[in-house]
Amino acid sequence: MRASGPLEDKTRELVHLAIAIGPGRKGAVHSHTRKTLDASCGAEEIRQTAILSIPTIGFPAAMTALSWIDDILNEQLVKNGRPLRRLSVFDANRLN
Repeated sequence: MRASGPLEDKTRELVHLAIAIGPGRKGAVHSHTRKTLDASCGAEEIRQTAILSIPTIGFPAAMTALSWIDDILNEQLVKNGRPLRRLSVFDANRLN
């Protein structure tokens, strides 16, 4: 089922992430953020998925999801030998 259909891996994983963001499932957002990174998605693409949810789920819920995404992006910064801190919008480029 995962490999069927015309969507590329990156797109499929971003869709899965968006589906996890909608109902506010923290564990699923963490898991699918890792999977988007494994599918070679950049930090900006991943963060945009949460930002695009603002009109549908509202600003507070989208920012909560963005903080969950940043949890995983920060994990990647630590693995790459960078200090742990909350990412800003401008820091997302450092992961790409």
